[in-house]
Amino acid sequence: MLIRNGISFRHIKCKKIAGIDTLIIDVSTTRFKYYIRLVLVYRPPSISNQSTQSLIKVLQKISEGNVVIIGDFNFNKSYINWSDLTANNSIGKEFLEFTLNFHYSNLILDPTHYKGSILDLLLTNNSSCITSPSSSAGLSTSDHFSTKFSLNIQRPKPSVKTFRDYKNINLLNAHIAKEFNHLYDIFFISDKYSFFVNFILELSNIYIPIRSLTIKPNVTIYPKYIKRLLASKNKIFKDLKNNKIHPSQYLKFCKTVKHIINRYNSTRIKKLVSSSQGIHKFMKRFTKGHSPIPYLEHNGLYTFEDKAKCDLFARAFAPSFSNVPIQNHPILPPSNYPSQLDDIDFTLIDIVNILKSLPPKEGVSADGISYKLLKNCTDSIAPFLADIFRDSLDSGVLPEPWKISFITPIFKKGSESDVSNYRPIAITSCICRVFERLILQHILAHLDANKFISDQQFGFLKKRSTVTQLLSSFDAWYKAILNNKCIDCIFIDFKKAFDSVPIRYLIYKLSNIGIKGKLLNWISNFLSNRTAFVKINNNYSDPIPIMSGIPQGTIMGPQITIMPVFKNHLLKLKNGALIGH
Repeated sequence: MLIRNGISFRHIKCKKIAGIDTLIIDVSTTRFKYYIRLVLVYRPPSISNQSTQSLIKVLQKISEGNVVIIGDFNFNKSYINWSDLTANNSIGKEFLEFTLNFHYSNLILDPTHYKGSILDLLLTNNSSCITSPSSSAGLSTSDHFSTKFSLNIQRPKPSVKTFRDYKNINLLNAHIAKEFNHLYDIFFISDKYSFFVNFILELSNIYIPIRSLTIKPNVTIYPKYIKRLLASKNKIFKDLKNNKIHPSQYLKFCKTVKHIINRYNSTRIKKLVSSSQGIHKFMKRFTKGHSPIPYLEHNGLYTFEDKAKCDLFARAFAPSFSNVPIQNHPILPPSNYPSQLDDIDFTLIDIVNILKSLPPKEGVSADGISYKLLKNCTDSIAPFLADIFRDSLDSGVLPEPWKISFITPIFKKGSESDVSNYRPIAITSCICRVFERLILQHILAHLDANKFISDQQFGFLKKRSTVTQLLSSFDAWYKAILNNKCIDCIFIDFKKAFDSVPIRYLIYKLSNIGIKGKLLNWISNFLSNRTAFVKINNNYSDPIPIMSGIPQGTIMGPQITIMPVFKNHLLKLKNGALIGH
């Protein structure tokens, strides 16, 4: 069953029946005041009477409220005559009694098979749920006809994509460059950042305004000669219903149409994938992003509206961000690293290089500035950012939008209606992430100079990955096998490893490895007193105070968590042991 995005529904589980396929969903209607239950059934023609009786019992059990039952039941005239509601055998009689006792009526009284039988049924206990029931030419070369009808539910609003029109980006850059000196008139970093963001957004709305694009369903548009063939197929279908042609003529024409459509699709795909760019565009259609979040079930209640979903996720995620230990951190021995890192020096060129390397993404956080905007305004914006970054580091104060995250729930596995099967991914300020890249470069250089980075560290490092980790492991395993040694593998997955890191412990650990002064103060403020909102479409939850953990949407967070923790503690193993992370 294919369900269009924007239609709220929930899947109803039912008892499995041997040999018979059933699928049941409840579709929400206007304002979620009531629902229509859709039941899809396939009953094979040679199924046992016992299985059919089990099907009838299931249908009786789920017949609550407004119900529509549709599917291929394979009840030919030897079972039921739907024109006068008479049954010709025991199973037909049982099924007909079920429909009458539960007030179902069959809205398709024309044959649904080319041999003249009504095999496909459209049953409902409330005819006002359905409009325009009819049968039409079958799909492809099927010997069944198509059954069409409309449900009386609210049509979902079309998806709208917003984007900025960068046609006049050069005019924007020219205007921005003229206003740099105004920053020197502002003293406090929060006021300076507010002026900068408001100034950029006001000019952006003038020179690169936000446009909207309605996303249409992905439907293949056939050329005229195929459209004419499909029209001819429908005409021949009408002739078949009026007994003007033999069924074999209809099936033969269906096979011809199918062959021509397949040949057209094959030629079209070959043209699309003839270049690397075409392959990427073609595959993107089949590898779309995350699916919309369906209804959520919590404590026996169902949630359909996006705002209510946001609040439900917020309550589920909040405990993960509240790991504040009451005991003091363990005392570590003094570090003996030859150098410390208490400040960083950066130039305008450093910022320009980072801005140019940014991906052209339109996603924004609390301040409304995207990577794509920064990338397209590199030369004009870089001086502003250099001044803001230096003031923020020297004062240890972060602009408020840098400490706000928008959390997107990402489905992991299991039931999609269970909030515990989602993990939070944070979207943070793009400008702050640029500064994080600058800071991280110096932290990694400091760790490397002090030989702090372990040879067994494969994550979050350039030129290292899970592939190089496996190569290293395989090499050690092969050597052990050749030397007749035993191999024990232990795989550890830390539950909510990033979300539950105690911030106070992490700051102490960073201090112990030589990160001091204003840099440590900035990182401490960066991690402390953060706020998050769960965002679904354009709806937001109430604020979530972040008391612990590293926002996974940040650039610097994973590195400053993984390396200090793993290096001195988890990597202390006996000789001959190997660990990679």
